[in-house]
Amino acid sequence: MGSAASSHILSTAAPGREPSDEQLVERSLRGEAGAFEQLVRRHQHGLVQHLFRHTGKRELAHDLAQDVFFKVYRALPRFDPKYRFTTWLYRIATNRAIDVLRKKRAPECSLDDLLGDDNSRSRKDTLAGTAPAPDECFALVELQECVQRELERLPGDYRQLLE
Repeated sequence: MGSAASSHILSTAAPGREPSDEQLVERSLRGEAGAFEQLVRRHQHGLVQHLFRHTGKRELAHDLAQDVFFKVYRALPRFDPKYRFTTWLYRIATNRAIDVLRKKRAPECSLDDLLGDDNSRSRKDTLAGTAPAPDECFALVELQECVQRELERLPGDYRQLLE
C-alpha cells in the first residue's frame, strides 16, 4: 500500500466513529470547515476545568481557554502528529496559566508599616500568606501533569467519566 493510500486511511474516520483529534488537526490544516470547531467543542470543558485548577477563578479560566484555543489555531502548522494533540493542547494551556500567575504580583509594603511601633505582632505572622509556597506550586503543577498523562492513557469512556 502506497503512502498516499495509507495517509488517506489515517485521515478518514470509520463510519459511525468520531474522528481522532489528530485527524481533525489534519482536516483543519487542509481548510475543512468545522474541523477546528469540533476540536474546540470536544476539549473546551476539560480545558476550562484544567485552567480553573491552575487559577482558581472561573471567569479567568474561560478567558484563558479562549486565548489558548486561539494560540493553538495559529500554531497548528507546527503540531507534530507523532504526539497526542491533548498533550500539546494542555501544555500550551499550562504554560499560559503559569504566565498569567507570574504576572500577578503581591503588593509591596514596608515591614515597619506592618509591625507598627509596638512590634505587637511577630514578623512571621505578618509575612505569612495564604498562597502556597513556590515549591508547593511546582509540585502541584507536576502532579496535575502526571494525572493528565495518566488520564490520557485510559480508554475514552473511562477518561470521560473521570474528567
